[in-house]
Amino acid sequence: MKTIIFLFLFVFSFSQLYAQEINCDKSELSKTIGKIKTEALNNSKAYESLSYLCDVIGPRLMWSQEYTKSALWLAEKMKEWQIEKVYKENINKEGRSWTLNNFYATVTKPFVIPLIASPKAFSPGTNGLITADVVYLNAKSEADLANYKGKLTGKIVLIADQSYPRPYTSPLISRIADSTLSFLSAASIQTEDERIKNKKAEEEGMAQFMQKLKFNSVKVSFCKDEGALLVVDGGGGYFGINRVWGNVAARTPNDIYEYLIQDACNPDVPESIPQITVSLEHYNSMLRAIENGAAVKMEVNIDVTRGKPEEGFSLIGEIKGSDNPEEVVVIGGHLDSYHVGDGAADNAAGVITCVEALRIIKSLGIKPKRTIRAGLWGAEEQGLVGSTAHIEKHFSEKGGEKCVMYFNMDNGAGKFRGIYAQENVKAANKFREWFKIINDDGFQTVCMNKVENTDHVSFDKAGLPGFQFIQDPLEYWRTYHTNIDVVERVPKEDLKQNAFYMAALAWLAANCD
Repeated sequence: MKTIIFLFLFVFSFSQLYAQEINCDKSELSKTIGKIKTEALNNSKAYESLSYLCDVIGPRLMWSQEYTKSALWLAEKMKEWQIEKVYKENINKEGRSWTLNNFYATVTKPFVIPLIASPKAFSPGTNGLITADVVYLNAKSEADLANYKGKLTGKIVLIADQSYPRPYTSPLISRIADSTLSFLSAASIQTEDERIKNKKAEEEGMAQFMQKLKFNSVKVSFCKDEGALLVVDGGGGYFGINRVWGNVAARTPNDIYEYLIQDACNPDVPESIPQITVSLEHYNSMLRAIENGAAVKMEVNIDVTRGKPEEGFSLIGEIKGSDNPEEVVVIGGHLDSYHVGDGAADNAAGVITCVEALRIIKSLGIKPKRTIRAGLWGAEEQGLVGSTAHIEKHFSEKGGEKCVMYFNMDNGAGKFRGIYAQENVKAANKFREWFKIINDDGFQTVCMNKVENTDHVSFDKAGLPGFQFIQDPLEYWRTYHTNIDVVERVPKEDLKQNAFYMAALAWLAANCD
């Protein structure tokens, strides 16, 4: 999840937040870290695991057949590596079962354009091939919709205005410069005045954005009521990069979360009209043709399987601690993805990094003093659901376990360059100490800033120490949730390095004071 912040809070006893002291020998830790590095870099299984997960099983939309298949395969791999405890964990949320069987979309008039396009997540099917004229719903307000009354029956409707994004001026792929790392290292904790000001600006910006989204929902509802066959909007990238979200419900959303995906997969929300997203260039081409007076026609087939609502789950694997097994170091990333591309960088790379970290530790025959657990979360894209459920089950007063630390990976596949300390001064000091033991010049930055929008926030909001890594961006912010989020987005050496860092930090947290 990359665009939104989820707010929730569990109130736990303070005793849950403090682990018992475990005496550690730093020279012995350094030797073990050296062994972890050798195994991670010289005997890695990460890339072959990533390729199978993405290229053979494919994308992992929550509640789809592919999501279940991916979890079963990962569970078998962890058992093969002798991870002693592997289990599915209910996330307390049902969702629509949805699997895409086939899809086809082309413009047939005024000339043939085989479209770069995708159905929106959880879209209803078209019940076979539809062929229809294309209409542009040029409405800037609800009053404008009256102009299209009785004109959309049996039509395919372009619902979005033409987009004019700025040309690319930055490199397609980028690494973090040393100067930027120095800037991040020098960042200070926000003052209360700064926090209030930033929150106000964020709320004002979101309120304006929601006005647009709510009107989009009104237009979708209008198209459905008028008997349109299909709604089409444009993707958000250049060069055929097509970013796709959830099928927009034919009702007004309460917030951005409902608009993007929650309503689309919610069994209690009536299903909307079928929808597809077409690449920006193709979408604009159709719209301009209509504005120039041309008759535009499309053929589309959306073939989906929709079963009864299913319970969602996360997949958990863990190595039990020898001295204090009830104290848990958690590493994690979300297993679910969108259905376009393979979800390689978002977030198969994070999933594989975590299971590879467990494999490395287990393969060395070393036993952590505290339990090390990998959480492969379900329904992160729907609102950090899996990680939230895990905290309630394990780290609340009724759970009986203590979360020592949580490390999350979900900002693409770029190499870790450091960590965001979430304004936690004690944790920042501990990270600086551990980074010296890891002894890698490229992985030294500790930034005091809070960052949002992924599963470490579940831990942070619950008063638990949860953290996200600083990563080289590569091309992630252009390609997540798109048709080109595939294995090529994941550099092999970065994946191996990240597995080393993840395993090393998990080991240090499991064995240090």
